[in-house]
Amino acid sequence: MAIGESSRAVVKAVEATTLPRRRTRGSAPRRRPVAPGATSNPATPAPASRSLRRNWRATLVGALIGFLIVLMLVMKWLLDFQVAAAAKRHEEEMAARAAAAHCFELGPHRAAEACRAGERIDDLSAR
Repeated sequence: MAIGESSRAVVKAVEATTLPRRRTRGSAPRRRPVAPGATSNPATPAPASRSLRRNWRATLVGALIGFLIVLMLVMKWLLDFQVAAAAKRHEEEMAARAAAAHCFELGPHRAAEACRAGERIDDLSAR
């Protein structure tokens, strides 16, 4: 026996004793050969483990996209609400400034203070 032949024999012996290769992620499963003339039974569905895996991933992606859309709509509503509240507050402040300016136009200090005190009472009763 030559040196090259003995190493080949050792490699063949090791290959024969090793376990079958494990399936790695992304590799296709091994299929059993179908005997000629044998038909598959349509009453038994094919295993759907791979399609189920894809199905829940697609469902998760769809749910996340839906969540982002809802989040954007809520943020838009919140922004519109804040803008409307700021506009209302601005109008109320303008009305209060106009009323205070009217009170100071009355002249004497006592008249202005009485006017402003009346406005405070009106403001407190309105709230």
